[in-house]
Order: sequence, then structure tokens, then C-alpha cells
Amino acid sequence: MHYFSSEASSPMLRITTEKKKGRTVLNVEGRLSGPRVPMLEQCWRETRAGAPDEKFQVNLCGVTFIDAAGKILLKGMYSEGAQLLAEGCLNQAIVSEITAEQKAGGPQSRKRVEPRSAARGRVSSFILRCSVWCSGRSQDLRRTLPSPTP
Repeated sequence: MHYFSSEASSPMLRITTEKKKGRTVLNVEGRLSGPRVPMLEQCWRETRAGAPDEKFQVNLCGVTFIDAAGKILLKGMYSEGAQLLAEGCLNQAIVSEITAEQKAGGPQSRKRVEPRSAARGRVSSFILRCSVWCSGRSQDLRRTLPSPTP
């Protein structure tokens, strides 16, 4: 089991390793960003060197944030054979992006580059749908909560 933290005041990165069904699982929890990215890389390299023929799975279900450096590390781990497991919309989208790029032969092999305006439109549409859902949800909650008594 590995516990890492870059500073006393910074959020922790917790990495645990375990054997499950013939594979080594790296469970990662916390923020995969900044100075914590090399810590995961070090753990990955050491674990991989100890069992080069082993199958590896990286469990990202406990990760709360992944920055650009973390994405690059995960791409490298995936290209070296690690299976990436994620929960939550953002982490699943990051893993899907990594696996799609690898299957397509990398980002250079994409045939069509989407214009920024189209991407902005999709993001705006997503934000609008979330806003509508959240406002409808809050009205539902107001209907189910008892009214305050003076």
C-alpha cells in the first residue's frame, strides 16, 4: 500500500495495490494533478518492473480530478497495457478519450477536426440541459419538503 502527499496542506493521493483474479490492481484515490502525477508514475514503474508479464488494471473510481499531466500519464499506462477503470462522467470521458485515441492510432490519425464553435455549442447545450434538470429537481424537492413553520 502506498500513501503519497506532496505537501502537508495539499490533498492526498492514495495508491493501493492488490492482486485480484490474476491481475494487479492499482487503486488510485484523490487528485491526480501537479506534483502527485510523478508519484503515480513511480508506483506504476516499480509495480510494472516487479511483474512485467502481469496484467494491470488502474482503478480511477476514487479520483476526484485529473489534470493534463495526469491524462498524459494515463495514456502512457494504457499504451503499456494497463486497463483503465473509471466511474463518474468526467473520468469516464477521459478514459474513453484515451482508449479511442489509442484504437484510432493516436490523435494524429483523426480525419476530421471539429471546429471550436461546434464544440462550444455542445458544451452550451449540455450546460443548459443540466440547468433545466437541476431547476426542475429543486422544484420537486420544494414540493416534497414541509413548509417552514414561523
